Amino acid sequence: MPTWLIIRRHKMMSTVQWLIWLVPEMIKTLLITYGIFGFEFKKWRWWFVVAAYIAGGICLCEQGKDLGIWGTLQGAVIIFALFSGKLGRKLVTFLIEYIAITIVDMMVMSVNMLVTGYEHNFVQSIIDNTFGMVLWIILTVLVYHKRKKVSAFIQTISYGYILLVLVFLLCVSVVAGTSYLVLNGEITQQAMRQTYFFNMLCIVVALVICVVLFYLVFSRKKVQHEKEIEEKVYEREWKRYQSMRSFRHDVKKHLRVLHALGDRGDIEEIRKYIEEIGIEYNQNAVNHTGDFILDYFIDYVINEWKDHAEFSYEIDGKFPAEVDLNYRERCILWGNAMDNVEEALEKAEKPFFEIHISHGGRAVFVEMINSCEIKEGNILKTKKADRSQHGIGTANMRDIVKQNGGEITWHYEEGKMHVTISLLI
Repeated sequence: MPTWLIIRRHKMMSTVQWLIWLVPEMIKTLLITYGIFGFEFKKWRWWFVVAAYIAGGICLCEQGKDLGIWGTLQGAVIIFALFSGKLGRKLVTFLIEYIAITIVDMMVMSVNMLVTGYEHNFVQSIIDNTFGMVLWIILTVLVYHKRKKVSAFIQTISYGYILLVLVFLLCVSVVAGTSYLVLNGEITQQAMRQTYFFNMLCIVVALVICVVLFYLVFSRKKVQHEKEIEEKVYEREWKRYQSMRSFRHDVKKHLRVLHALGDRGDIEEIRKYIEEIGIEYNQNAVNHTGDFILDYFIDYVINEWKDHAEFSYEIDGKFPAEVDLNYRERCILWGNAMDNVEEALEKAEKPFFEIHISHGGRAVFVEMINSCEIKEGNILKTKKADRSQHGIGTANMRDIVKQNGGEITWHYEEGKMHVTISLLI
């Protein structure tokens, strides 16, 4: 049972009752904080703080004192004393846990009351509390393997998100609490109408918060995906720059070797040496389409697949210099497009891609075709490790093209994926 409710009903508990009540409450707090939120324990000497808290509760019981506030502090004592982490994050964790535990306990209690119709007492409260503990154990087992990800997310999430979550949980707890009071006959008939409208208001607020949270989380993933694409471009560009810099640095040495071969009159060796230098240079000076960002991604895919026996590609056409896309937009558009190409090639028996560029009037047209054998029941599967990222790339491509007055379409036909893009110039 939720802390505030059981303490309210049983303010004057005996020592035995206090210890019995404390066991499932402590287990729930430890499970959620460690097994779900991913906090790590401090050194074991901090358990003396918890021992002091338990001893303080025993003293209050022996003196017949009110345990209302003391019992409510149980979760805070465990989280702040036993677990490492920033003060603000632990405070947020305590608030979320307190409300979440309250909601689950009241749900268990309401179901039990509807099924059995029991009269509320301390024993039944402990039974409800134990059922709630079992539910948290099951939930912890299910999500334990993701506790590190949850912990990392908590460390980076803004307090605005947290405030929305707290308000959402508070609305749900209010609805659950008032529903329990109605079931228990503690709300008069006159107050039923006001309670109904108040519950409806809380439900509407909770639904609005769900929509806002969904939008914020999706926007966050979208920005993160764009950042990853940009970082990938910068990394490849930096490697290419370093390669070119190394080549320029070695030019003088190449010339000295050629001069020495010339002095020896070894024309055949000079020819072979020049061919080798030419191959090395061509690897670092690629101009497939006239758009250097798209060229980077194309060159990356080619270098990754050039040793594959069945791999082939075809590129024709050039971009006009005046395509109305900035570097960031081109990076996201072409980066996502070539990522999709590369992902499809991994599934193909005969991997290939084609890029055809043409322009006329005030538009440039790009058709990207690649082998595509990952189709199952008209649904394209993703190989991304994080499947929540699936679909964000294509959504970003569509947004950029639309914002610049263009059109983009995808269609699948006989083992080939066709992407057609039109852009204004």
